[in-house]
Amino acid sequence: MVIMYTCRLHEVAIGLIVVDKNGNEIISLKYDTAASFSDGLARVSLSEKCGFVDSSGNEAIPLIYDRAAPFSDGYASVGMRRTNPIGNWRFNNGIIDKNGMIIVPLDYSRIDNFDENLLRVTKRRQMRNSKATDVLYGVFDRTSGAEVIPCTYSQLSIVEGLIRAITLDGAEYIFDKFGNRIG
Repeated sequence: MVIMYTCRLHEVAIGLIVVDKNGNEIISLKYDTAASFSDGLARVSLSEKCGFVDSSGNEAIPLIYDRAAPFSDGYASVGMRRTNPIGNWRFNNGIIDKNGMIIVPLDYSRIDNFDENLLRVTKRRQMRNSKATDVLYGVFDRTSGAEVIPCTYSQLSIVEGLIRAITLDGAEYIFDKFGNRIG
């Protein structure tokens, strides 16, 4: 059993101490912040970079990400801050496994659970000569890391195991969960 304590001085977090059930220190005040353990790993940050440590305090995944969500079912969403051509910044998000391997590339503005092991991914595309963006959707299989449906659709929904996709010009297509077009 591991217990986490955050030390505070005048309401400002100054570090993290993680101790085992005997009170032995596992992780010292090395990190700025830490989250609870999830799937055997705890998210930590230092100097605005995030990564993960194991219950022994070893850095399991390097602190290279600008944002990271806790692990769930062996996967975590991570993001890197990127600046677009007109000078605004956004996070490019992806999915990693517990070994730190990138399962879904860090190319997406948003990633949502869609159905079973399918993830709906979102990209923003800058329109020519404009500050406006198109929002485009696609589907990834998080277990294989394969793109099931390319990120080219303005709408995606799932009904009774079938994926309904609509293009920017209004054309409608139906796909199975493997990305095979059936209608």
